[in-house]
This record gives sequence, C-alpha cells and structure tokens, in this order.
Amino acid sequence: MHWHRFILLFSTLAGASGILIAAAGAHMPGIDQAGRELIERAALYQLIHAAMLFSMAQHYRPGMRFAAFFFMAGICCFCGGIFLRHLADIALPARIVPAGGISFALGWLMLPLGTRFR
Repeated sequence: MHWHRFILLFSTLAGASGILIAAAGAHMPGIDQAGRELIERAALYQLIHAAMLFSMAQHYRPGMRFAAFFFMAGICCFCGGIFLRHLADIALPARIVPAGGISFALGWLMLPLGTRFR
C-alpha cells in the first residue's frame, strides 16, 4: 500500500472513531467529570489530527510521511492512552500519553520539512 493511501485510511478511521468515542465518553455511566473532560480533549486532538492527516493524504509529498507518522503515533499513544484508561479502565505505562503529546509536537515540527520534497 502506498503511504498516501495508508494515511488516507488512517485519517478516516481516526475521524470516525474520534466522533464515536467522544459520544461514548459523554454518555457512558461511571465516568466522572474529570474523565469526561479528558476524553473530550483527547477526541478533539484526534479529530484535529485526523483532519490534518486527511489533508496531507490529498496533497501528499514523500517527505510528509515523517510528519504523518508522528501524527499517527500521537493519536495512538496520547488519545488511545486516555481512551483506554477512562473508557476501558486499562492503565498503560505512565509515559505513553506524554509520548503521544510529544509525537504530536514532532509531527507539526516535521511538517514544513516534508513539504519541501517534491
């Protein structure tokens, strides 16, 4: 599979699951207000980065794959870590969520470098 197709597929799955998880977090019983706010924030970050990945897939250049990788890692680690903790009561290692946040930042920093390759 070509990178731009993989990025497109990942972005659409991340967008759809972000909406569904946000709705589940808002209506699931047993989640406290702090947990709901974290789920809402993680869903927002996931949706922002899903939209960015979708745009990157539409205007793909080979150098963008590094930024895309970091965005995907951020979605999996940051958002996924929060979702698993608060929706499934699965505690991942403590460094997973911060590593995801760093991945998001690295993705944004890599993005200008990726647009230079044609």
